[in-house]
Amino acid sequence: GTGLMGQALSEEGYSNIHGIDLSPEMLAAAQAREIYQGLKVGNLTDLPYETNSYDHVLSAGTIGVAPKESLDELIRVVRPNGFIIFSNRTIEHMDGGFQTHQDYLERQKLWEQKFFSGPLAGDTKKKDNPFVVFVYQVTKPYSNGTPLHSVQSSDGE
Repeated sequence: GTGLMGQALSEEGYSNIHGIDLSPEMLAAAQAREIYQGLKVGNLTDLPYETNSYDHVLSAGTIGVAPKESLDELIRVVRPNGFIIFSNRTIEHMDGGFQTHQDYLERQKLWEQKFFSGPLAGDTKKKDNPFVVFVYQVTKPYSNGTPLHSVQSSDGE
């Protein structure tokens, strides 16, 4: 995006901030904020980062437009005990299979849910589809042998 979340993190004292977006134009706007240590063109299904390379990941307003397997990539790049924080819209969350996939990843002991906001008011354009926010903690290091979405669960996942 244009760097709004990075700006908020910077204002809270965070300094080692990296960003990713599909759009070079959006990244140019983020770069103009002069707070990022790295910006890359990329997508959530194939992150251009090393495995276990980040302490935490924040994804705001992107999860619902990416496939549910993008959650696997977030787990891959976050070190054990690190946090993954993301938002999603309620309809995409339920109808897009995100909740089923999140539960599957938790049953695999790859992460543990620490917080769920419940529906958040405030988006007057989409009152019937509010945002929800999740915080998960990664529980074990990812390795090339770690099963994620390639394994079928008993509920069809």
